[in-house]
Amino acid sequence: MVDTCSELLDQIGIEGAIRVGDIFALMVEWFASQRDYQQAYQSIQKMRARNLLLAPYLDSELIDAVYRAVGVEPEPEAEMARGPAASTKASEGEVDDDNEAIDDEVEDD
Repeated sequence: MVDTCSELLDQIGIEGAIRVGDIFALMVEWFASQRDYQQAYQSIQKMRARNLLLAPYLDSELIDAVYRAVGVEPEPEAEMARGPAASTKASEGEVDDDNEAIDDEVEDD
């Protein structure tokens, strides 16, 4: 199962067929269920490296459990929910579900 997921993640344009966050979530949940927390942690880190939001795919309790199991301090909830690249965007204004800054200007009719 993990090999199949890894192969899917390596496919060019896979995002058009399936959300890669779902693939990573499946892997994290599998590794955690097998108590292979190091692999679960590495999968979470790969999600973050791809600037994927964690919150839509993984339960915050699972993320915290994985971080504790590998001896890493859980990251702040806001940072965890947005991914690493969003922190600078968040300081500039709101961030939408696609991790993009939302312009605060509104045009008058």
